[in-house]
Amino acid sequence: MSAAPRAVKVTILGREYAFASQGEQADAHVRRVAQLVDERMRETARRAPRQGPLQVAILTGLELVDELLSLQREADSVEEQIAERTSRLSSSLGLLLGDLDRETTSQDDATSSDFNLSENGVSSPRFRTDTAPIVQDSTEAADGSEGEPSA
Repeated sequence: MSAAPRAVKVTILGREYAFASQGEQADAHVRRVAQLVDERMRETARRAPRQGPLQVAILTGLELVDELLSLQREADSVEEQIAERTSRLSSSLGLLLGDLDRETTSQDDATSSDFNLSENGVSSPRFRTDTAPIVQDSTEAADGSEGEPSA
């Protein structure tokens, strides 16, 4: 069960503010955020001593949002790099595993008695559900349609 809302008092640029909060962890978070805002506003006020509190707050807000957008661009760039590297790694692994699979298959095929070549040099499948020979005919009829397989 969550605690009832209560007010947390903080001071920003010499002015006291009260924020609603629930629980000690939330209180600590509100205080930490307020402390960072106060520090940033004091830095801005030192750089722009002729500006009033509202202008200092707006300048600080703009600086913070600019930093946020910059960090988001950086995070997006890192995510893209990770995606590219993951894709390359996945492709490399796929090639390696494919090579291993082909090597294993060719070694198995060389020693297997289930692998036969038919008279025309076409390999027969290892597993069959019928006993009729498989005939492969890739010729096309004169009208462009595929021809019927020959028996």
